[in-house]
Amino acid sequence: MIVAIKLSGGLGNQLFQYAAGRALADKFNAKLYIDKSFFLKSPNRKYLLDEFNIKDTFITKKELVKTFLNREHKFLDLFKNENTIIESSANKFIETDFSYNSNFNNLMPPVILEGYWQSEKYFENISDKLKSEISLKAPLATKLVNLKNKLISSNSVAIHLRRGDYISNKEINQIHGTCDDSYYLKALEELKRFESEVSPFIFSDDVEAAINFQKKLGSGIVVSTEVAANDLEEFHLMSSCKHFVIANSTFSWWAAWLGKSDSKVVIAPRKWFNDQSKNDSDLIPNNWIRI
Repeated sequence: MIVAIKLSGGLGNQLFQYAAGRALADKFNAKLYIDKSFFLKSPNRKYLLDEFNIKDTFITKKELVKTFLNREHKFLDLFKNENTIIESSANKFIETDFSYNSNFNNLMPPVILEGYWQSEKYFENISDKLKSEISLKAPLATKLVNLKNKLISSNSVAIHLRRGDYISNKEINQIHGTCDDSYYLKALEELKRFESEVSPFIFSDDVEAAINFQKKLGSGIVVSTEVAANDLEEFHLMSSCKHFVIANSTFSWWAAWLGKSDSKVVIAPRKWFNDQSKNDSDLIPNNWIRI
């Protein structure tokens, strides 16, 4: 039996997709295969899960023939190369809405999953396993280890400012929008109900925006000006913080979800999408705070 998951998007989306596929595969003790054909035609996106300690196995022609054709499934344009599913008429479950779909629980392999699966309800039963798997393979440089230890040992709060294509790409901006400074300031005020003092660490794909917010806040450290770290290393550092003020971004969603502190407080924006037709009611875990 196999479960195949079609991946797309950036790191956060890939993690949601993998997590849902892994949960379904584990339920039936089935093999999970990854279709990464999206990245062949989207040069601005990169497959990133191979940087983590996950089980990433790519579907092969031999496995497809053995698993699907022996079950009398007929395929259409199967292969662009030996390691990629392109399309099939096999059992396929396509997400039609951002909200949690309980029909997911009725699926049985062999099946191909296609969607975003942005709710922990799809994979909360294997949360401990996922938190173990979503750890970097490569060791951190000494300076990053020192910062990580500081984050773990203090009342650190990760503040994520998501900019990038949320601003530069008009179409993406219309869908997502960005969180303004007032959201972050309100979130930090809310955090005072749980911690009288915190140490802010600002993470952003826009250094100038992060520095400007630091000035407005009057405190805090802009991580990218302190250490030279790539996106995945910053993601790992962010997840090492005690508390979280996340953006409307799956990148910081996952960093917060992976946070290990038993007393962590996670604050998320109530408005996740500019496009109000998208249902995000199951996106934020019940024990997180939305403002």
